Amino acid sequence: LTGTSAFPQIDEAPVTTLSQASVQAPAPTPAIAFAALTPARDAEPFERLRELADARPARPKIFLANLGPLPAFAARAGFAKNFFEAGGVEAIANDGFADEASLAAAFKACGAAIACLCSSDATYVTRAASAAAALAAAGARQVWLAGKPGAHEADWKAAGVSGFVYAGCDVVAALESALAEV
Repeated sequence: LTGTSAFPQIDEAPVTTLSQASVQAPAPTPAIAFAALTPARDAEPFERLRELADARPARPKIFLANLGPLPAFAARAGFAKNFFEAGGVEAIANDGFADEASLAAAFKACGAAIACLCSSDATYVTRAASAAAALAAAGARQVWLAGKPGAHEADWKAAGVSGFVYAGCDVVAALESALAEV
């Protein structure tokens, strides 16, 4: 849903919705009798998450742990930003990190409680485990990885990756888990 689960505007003004009681189903025709459908909006789970985030004293934040040069992380960093901001968690962007020491230092300085590794599959093979371990050592309560885990899932989880965000994952469950840690 554009503006809700994709391309959310994290600082938008709250919206109001009609109560379900104000929505009236049309009367069935005598020839066709059916039970009324329960009104529901696809955006409701995301609205609930945003309300939980907005109720906090300060906006929850996630550090985008961008690995390598811009071409390596840009696509997944953009995906992760939209993913987490759909649940009201503000993404803290950066220009990427060439080493784990500067990555960990930037994480500590940003004030976020959680992080998301963003890079290419090739970079993940060589750096995801060490970057996750560095972030965990720097105090990250959760370290997400933007992308499918594939054959490396066990190694990355052992190094400190909490979960994976990608097109097709359970977005609402992942956002609920992230909000529980921030």
